[in-house]
Amino acid sequence: SDKQLEVQLSAETVEALSFLLWRHLEHYLLYSSPAVPAVPDTPYQATVRRLNETRDKEMDMRMNSPRSNFPQFDLDKLKEDVKMTLNDGFFDKLTDILELVETRTSSGTSSAGFLQAIIRRTKRLAQLHT
Repeated sequence: SDKQLEVQLSAETVEALSFLLWRHLEHYLLYSSPAVPAVPDTPYQATVRRLNETRDKEMDMRMNSPRSNFPQFDLDKLKEDVKMTLNDGFFDKLTDILELVETRTSSGTSSAGFLQAIIRRTKRLAQLHT
């Protein structure tokens, strides 16, 4: 029972960290100021850009916007780092963890489904936008 609890807690930690990784990558690779011109527009991206530009204009009236200070070379460095670290070995290890979650936990189906979706989305971001 202690071992099952440990596996469950570890699985939840991996899920949470994977979710954070995916959301941060999505934000910086798709919606940050330097990434917006480089990526083709989806309706959602166009809306996000319009809202950010409106907010940036309003903030510029009060003070300089911190979003506009995100330099292109930082985005390029992030893309290089993603290519180096989020490789097939990384995703294979996450898949191994997914299999462990499915076999060792009683709530493996919902947790495994969530983790599987996050792995798939993170992998897509890493492959398509770096």
